[in-house]
Amino acid sequence: MPQRRTRVGAYAVCVRDGRLLLVHQISPGPAANRWTLPGGGVDFGEDPVDAVHREVREETGGRVELGRVLGVHANVYEIDHVSIHGVRLLYAATVDGELAPGPGEEIDRIGWHPVDDLPAETTAWARLGAELAHG
Repeated sequence: MPQRRTRVGAYAVCVRDGRLLLVHQISPGPAANRWTLPGGGVDFGEDPVDAVHREVREETGGRVELGRVLGVHANVYEIDHVSIHGVRLLYAATVDGELAPGPGEEIDRIGWHPVDDLPAETTAWARLGAELAHG
């Protein structure tokens, strides 16, 4: 039986003037080489709200103000022969500050994309966030 684990993530759904803030992830994982929401894994014992603040700061340099949980996205995927149940909390959010990819090797681009014309390579949870936030 393959190894199995659960990964909880928390993400910011920032919509401004009909555009959704997305980051282009280049690190391995279910969002590799795709546009996704700023955010990421919740560390053991970490509050998901704190995780969103930390991840957005690391990935974009921005500061977020969070609203309510818009929804939850879940799926099962496999990485290196490990089945992972990904559970993602999607928070309504606003962001401010100078936005630029962080110094790490996870994100190479940041952009505001029209919610009704997202790039083809956008993750399912980013699409769900756009739909929940924008209707």
